[in-house]
Amino acid sequence: MDIDEKRTEARLLELLEQSPQEGMEELIERYTPLVWAVVGRHLSDPEDIKECVNDVFYTFYTRRDQIDLAKGSLALYLTMTARSAAIDRHRKNLRQPESVPLTDVPEADSMEEAAAARLELESALEKLDPQDAEIIRMKYYGGMTVQEIAAALDLPYETVKKRHQRSLKKLRKLLIAGLILLLAAALTACAYLVLRHFGVVPGLGITDGAEPQAYTAAQTVTVEAEEGTYTVTVAMYLDGTLYMEVRAELPPDELARLKEAIESPDSKFNGQDPRFVTVVCGGETVSSGVGFEITDGVGRFIITAQVPPPEDGTFHFTLMGMEFDVPMERRDPGEPEEYPYALAEQGGLLAIPDRQEDGLIMELYALNSGELTMAQYLIYDAYMQGKTDDITLTGAGGTVYTGSYWFRPAIMVTETLSTWNFGDVEPGEYTLRVPYVYLMADLNEVPEGIPVDLDKGTWEDVTIPLPYGSISIVSCEAVEGDAVPEQSMFDSGWLFTLRWEPPEDSDLKFTADAFSLNVNIPYEGSTLGLAGPVTESFSLGPIEEDGTFRIFYAVDRAVDWDFSQAVLFPGTHRLSYLWEHTFEIPVTVE
Repeated sequence: MDIDEKRTEARLLELLEQSPQEGMEELIERYTPLVWAVVGRHLSDPEDIKECVNDVFYTFYTRRDQIDLAKGSLALYLTMTARSAAIDRHRKNLRQPESVPLTDVPEADSMEEAAAARLELESALEKLDPQDAEIIRMKYYGGMTVQEIAAALDLPYETVKKRHQRSLKKLRKLLIAGLILLLAAALTACAYLVLRHFGVVPGLGITDGAEPQAYTAAQTVTVEAEEGTYTVTVAMYLDGTLYMEVRAELPPDELARLKEAIESPDSKFNGQDPRFVTVVCGGETVSSGVGFEITDGVGRFIITAQVPPPEDGTFHFTLMGMEFDVPMERRDPGEPEEYPYALAEQGGLLAIPDRQEDGLIMELYALNSGELTMAQYLIYDAYMQGKTDDITLTGAGGTVYTGSYWFRPAIMVTETLSTWNFGDVEPGEYTLRVPYVYLMADLNEVPEGIPVDLDKGTWEDVTIPLPYGSISIVSCEAVEGDAVPEQSMFDSGWLFTLRWEPPEDSDLKFTADAFSLNVNIPYEGSTLGLAGPVTESFSLGPIEEDGTFRIFYAVDRAVDWDFSQAVLFPGTHRLSYLWEHTFEIPVTVE
């Protein structure tokens, strides 16, 4: 590879970071013939080829930070990725009756011919100005440079260059929807690559995967017992997780006895342990814990279990010795393009309006495309705090409806689905506005902490890495008496000032409202992680513009611990970040 090509590839990677839309547009335009030709050597069905080409560019986009140009060119990387993806898809097709044997797939004569044929460019070229079409044919069929074309047509170089660029833009609009070169006005290239990997099941959530599995109960199932009636009111299955709600209609004294049995580990209800359910599916038996609540005089068991899909169309489970057989029906996910949506770099939202007795319910689905995921309540953080604005629905005449979070039954809450009630909304065209969203990140591993001498108020100059940014100590001060926050149950403690340092070019803000600290302190030769009633940790207000925020931490000083060798680390396992991006989605209310 020559020096100019290396510089071009380096510039492309840099452009992808600065402007993903422009970078993916240029990458797709430059390398589609190559990728299409490689895939076309292993696949013959046009739809298979289109999807496989999309997969290659999607894989490239999500793993672009792993590319090292010192080890190989972009063309080599894309060729290897394309070949692997095509072979995987071909092997999958061999397991299906309609698959085409590999030996029957014609060999592509050249990159340009394969790309042109597969993309049905000829039908689009006929709609161009004849001279513009000739320029395209000379470049992509004949392999001529712009300078060579200019000389052959006796036209100025700049004229040919501009007409070539203009023709490509026209071709994108003319090519049939779904082809990799189509860059629709409402959907950027990289956004399309991300979006097509989602499927939505109204009322359930977003599926992600090659073969998503979604089921809902085909009918209500009721079991009569001596003490009352148990009814499966909700049963749904989404990508490996079964969600169920069992309604227990019992006399008040029986409900109280059941609640006591669930809260007391040694108690039984009618000789059975009510805290667990056994689910049998696909030859596997899974025991899972259950939740229980009493609402309006009715008991509700909330059950989740990780099980395979129901091979016979039925989930079988046992609760307190009672056998339940719940028939399920398959729900096929729809393509997100069927519904109104909006996308941005960190992800997007998809909206489905649903008119119910309670009013217009708007189902909002999170299209999570990165490591961070949208908070369940969107404009509230992971701990239902931090709301500063409303989600609204604005009509063409200026009428504004404000949404309120619609609390669905706990069993029906999935991370990708959030529902909002807008009340009595007239039919018509509206704009759904979500002013900002909170994104969440989980601390799957506790990071190394910061050694602190609480007696002296000193610490080592190190940082705590977070999924997005890092935290360091600015100050540590021992406080007592009136200096202790009113909400503390102790009369002394430590006041920490911490600073969150964002990554470069960050468009997110860390939220400290629910951030807490844990402290490890040596005690009799071992290290104790302090938690429970003898310690407390809470934030004192939001994060400041300079990234600083304050945390109060208290320990029962009656215990003789060595406070000079403490280690500070996050006590919060789910972190929230404010993404100040406004989503505006046009929706039709019928």
